[in-house]
Amino acid sequence: MTASPAQQWDDETDILVVGSGAGGLSAAVFASLRGARTILCEKTAQVGGTTATSGGIVWAPGNSFAREAGIVDRPDNVRAYPRAEFGNHIDEELTEAFIEAAPEAIATLHRETDVKFIPANFPDYHSDLPGAADKGRAPEAMRFDGRRLGRDFRLVRPAEVVTALGEKSADFSEAAILSEEGVQTTPRRTGTDGFFVSVLRRS
Repeated sequence: MTASPAQQWDDETDILVVGSGAGGLSAAVFASLRGARTILCEKTAQVGGTTATSGGIVWAPGNSFAREAGIVDRPDNVRAYPRAEFGNHIDEELTEAFIEAAPEAIATLHRETDVKFIPANFPDYHSDLPGAADKGRAPEAMRFDGRRLGRDFRLVRPAEVVTALGEKSADFSEAAILSEEGVQTTPRRTGTDGFFVSVLRRS
């Protein structure tokens, strides 16, 4: 039997992930860690999605970093907060699955990949809502030296940076080039706007 055009593939894979934000990249990593052949598709020329231009903070109540810091988070509060956020639009089954899986997902990334986390004292976004917590639910991803990616660093979606070479706009791709030319880069968070800047100085 001859396959129809719709059945013809250039490649076959166990898992096909569409989108390269934090969710898509994590899904691809988890599948690969479990031995699945995985293909990640991204419609643009760079990976990262909106996560690349934000602080990249993950809401993961019950994470091990909070527990190790002695932060007690009551389960009824954890569930009350997304209910208050989403109102009638909440999917209770999906929310419950997320709350149960999030701690182990963060632990797996920290333990088995180069994505490392540290505890952070960020409050929930809307701290006046029922069930909100003032800290512990949002571990922060540690900074990663982009030079370890080599030329692939150019595939990372750029964020705005401010340079010590003058008040000019640049992006992480330019920062990588400057780094190759002997300019050291140090990523730093600016306030609460979720963007990163890179302070550049000549070595």
